[in-house]
Amino acid sequence: LVLTLGETATLDPFLLAKHVQGSGGRLKLTPDMKLVAALGDAPRRPPPPRAPRRGVTGAKAVTAARVQAAVAAAMAAPTPAQEAAAGRELLEAARKLLGELAGCARPG
Repeated sequence: LVLTLGETATLDPFLLAKHVQGSGGRLKLTPDMKLVAALGDAPRRPPPPRAPRRGVTGAKAVTAARVQAAVAAAMAAPTPAQEAAAGRELLEAARKLLGELAGCARPG
């Protein structure tokens, strides 16, 4: 999740820096004033296709490779329900981050 902090951001730089330092690496502030928040675990990749078993040749090997490729492609493409769940998780993470940033606001 990346938030671009504009010139008019009402955040106290000291409090923001302290919050970023205390985040345990979850938050990073770039030189161009972008706040980068790491969310959850890194996405998992499907395992690479395995080589056909010894003794499997010809059409059987080609069919096995096609099946493995189709399974890998199906695993890589999220379902609409998975996409919706990921969207809800992203929105919740954004709400949480904005709530944390409220604690870094300049008194005013």
